[in-house]
Amino acid sequence: MNLSGVGVLIVEDDLDSCQLMAFILERLCGATVWTAASAPEALALLGQITPDVLLSDISMSGMDGYALLATVRTGQPERNQAIPAVAVTAFRHEHDRHRALRAGFQEHLAKPIDPDSLCRTLATVVGRPAAGDVSR
Repeated sequence: MNLSGVGVLIVEDDLDSCQLMAFILERLCGATVWTAASAPEALALLGQITPDVLLSDISMSGMDGYALLATVRTGQPERNQAIPAVAVTAFRHEHDRHRALRAGFQEHLAKPIDPDSLCRTLATVVGRPAAGDVSR
């Protein structure tokens, strides 16, 4: 899966999960990755960068992923208001998926993260062909 040239902002308060997703996306898929450990940190980064996709945990202390996305969609800078967003969560039931989609996420990924699913999902939301897998 080739995501070279695709910038991904990962927002995840669990260090191990964040590092795993960053490794998969950078080393196995070729994406450019920025990370934030909280929603406020992500919002500050979004004032400086323009990623192609936002990959956000839902359950974070303080501001959760839903509030983060709502703030991005209505906030400044305007260039980030339409950024595709993927929810990452331990909440894996169908109603959790529907809630994430209703909140404005384009996709919902359940933890633990499968590397192939992660890369395919991001390729899909940024309009890249989703052929191959990262294990090759």
